[in-house]
Amino acid sequence: MTIQRHGQHVADLRCPACWHPIQPVLANGDASVCAHCGTRIVNSEGVIDCIPEQTLPGHIPGRIELLQISSDAAQEGWFAAIIKNFQGALHKIAYISDPVRLGWLFHCYDENANDVCVCLGSDWGAQAFPLTRFYKTVYSVDTDMERLRFQSIRAGAEEVHNLQILRALPYHLPLANKSVDLVVLSGLLEWIGHLDPARPPREMQLALLTEAKRVLKPGGQLYLGIENRLGAQYFLGAKDHSGRPFTSLMPRGLADWQARRTSHSGSKNGENTGYHTYTYSSWGYNNLLRRAGFARSAIYWAWPSYSYPRMSGPLDGRSIRYMTEKLVFQAAGRPVRLLAKLALHIPHRLLGLLIRLLAPHFLIVAATDTSSAVTSGDASTSGDAGTPNIQARIVNRTPPPQSFVRLTMGINAQVKTTFLLMNQANEIYKAVRVVEAPGEGDTPSRLHTEETEGILGRPLRPHAQGDITAAGKWLADYHKRTRNGAWTPDLLIDEIGALAESADPLLKDEGYRALLTAYTVRYAQAVRDHPLPRTSEHGDYTLPNVLMAHENGGNALRVIDWEFNQVLGNPLMDVGSFMLSLLRRQMNQGDFPTQITERTPPAWFLDAYQNFVVLPFQLAPAYYLLRVLERVRQQPVSPAIRHLILAQWTPLLRPALGFGIHTDGSRRKRH
Repeated sequence: MTIQRHGQHVADLRCPACWHPIQPVLANGDASVCAHCGTRIVNSEGVIDCIPEQTLPGHIPGRIELLQISSDAAQEGWFAAIIKNFQGALHKIAYISDPVRLGWLFHCYDENANDVCVCLGSDWGAQAFPLTRFYKTVYSVDTDMERLRFQSIRAGAEEVHNLQILRALPYHLPLANKSVDLVVLSGLLEWIGHLDPARPPREMQLALLTEAKRVLKPGGQLYLGIENRLGAQYFLGAKDHSGRPFTSLMPRGLADWQARRTSHSGSKNGENTGYHTYTYSSWGYNNLLRRAGFARSAIYWAWPSYSYPRMSGPLDGRSIRYMTEKLVFQAAGRPVRLLAKLALHIPHRLLGLLIRLLAPHFLIVAATDTSSAVTSGDASTSGDAGTPNIQARIVNRTPPPQSFVRLTMGINAQVKTTFLLMNQANEIYKAVRVVEAPGEGDTPSRLHTEETEGILGRPLRPHAQGDITAAGKWLADYHKRTRNGAWTPDLLIDEIGALAESADPLLKDEGYRALLTAYTVRYAQAVRDHPLPRTSEHGDYTLPNVLMAHENGGNALRVIDWEFNQVLGNPLMDVGSFMLSLLRRQMNQGDFPTQITERTPPAWFLDAYQNFVVLPFQLAPAYYLLRVLERVRQQPVSPAIRHLILAQWTPLLRPALGFGIHTDGSRRKRH
């Protein structure tokens, strides 16, 4: 069956009942009948409905439940509709539109196998839409018509022509054998048992994986994002998909009995249908994939979750140590910080076993045969140097890295990803950035890599006084070496006025605006009293961009990621970025202290830096944020992406403004 979408031919499908091709072109609202078996297939509002006359025995609960969102999207635009329906709930907005959610792709993307991708259980299209930049055709498959209509409206508004939206059973796809390069299962495998509660959940999961194997080409790959059944969070009382604590850890029969005792949100119409949301350990997933016919698999830990995989790495003790260095200081929960601190003292081999056993979330890549470029969890077994598989290309070295960490961060619409390669001593010796070059016309994006040499070192430890003091001294020396006169107060006051005016529309109430006004007044007075030196800026001097190396019997810093460097800058930009990363534990959470005590990392940093010049340090975090918000506003991205990024950063501005106004920079000893 040849489908036309937005005036363009995009794909050929098969009859979902008998797999015979259906020839007639479908127009919106029309139905086509298979000449071989009589199955009807309907094009309903841009959604090809392959199960129009079949009543599903169950349904997959939506991650985010909304009513009438597609009608709002049709009238007001898709992004305006989610803003209206979510009423400012940032995590829900990010769930649908944050490009960071695609970070997992770089564990498996192959530029020579990017013809067809199938996203199963696509929900609101959060994964499917960014995938259209990397694949010539993307099939977005779900069983819920409301979500699929929303995707159709978004595709029309954004003129996405290579997205084929299908309503179909994920374990019974209207696709030919061996026709797909990548199948995506992000947050679906654990829910598939709800589609037919009468069948055992494991049987349904095997049916889904077997169907994925059927449609994959030789060498094709499956991506699976999912929780670990034995994840540490469940031992701490976190609820699994049954809505109860500890059921993930129970034997299946006991979990089923517990689930039947009371209704739960995942059951159809509130019925007590038992425990259907099976998850597994790393060993269990490998066994399940082998049963479904997959030849190889690689499993990676993910942080903070598989849904938002900002950071990931192999299941070894080296890569996870990089993350634990961050969590000791930045994690919001005290139990997580204590576990991370404990992990710093565990030998690599034992830590690797523990992360394989207790990692909260997994990113899993499986291949249909052994010829695929899928790498194992050990970086030393990567593929051929000439492979178009992006990860294998990066980690294939002589000698090979002992491990690596993938970071997907950034404040733009592109999926900004960097691989940090680690040696035997657990030092980072090379950073390799993956840079996306958008394709032209129907050509997918191309990826190239940029390497940073000579950065041998370990991650900065924000809880270690020696590390933070060294970071302050390095920055002071950098600003001293690049000093080129001083800024006139009038130029600085004009700049802060323009930044405040630009930020004003982002503020929600008059109290917030009053804070901004008071801040600009205090800033103006400070730069008149103490003119600021004119120095070079790193532009993003934050904890992840600073490494510590042991050199000549002492510590030396290695600073990476100079993307935002500029020659004539304001030293408050770098001071503010580093202070901000010390003052907050986690993005958008927590308030800043009104005073800095002597035994805290900000105090260590400022004491080391102020030997260079006395600055109005308390003003620096808000100055940095105002500059970042303006940077985002100037980027050539869609209004939806700009709104999301601004919404993620703006909440930090209120405590930063308050810190700038109410803090006098004094120290007080903590006894």
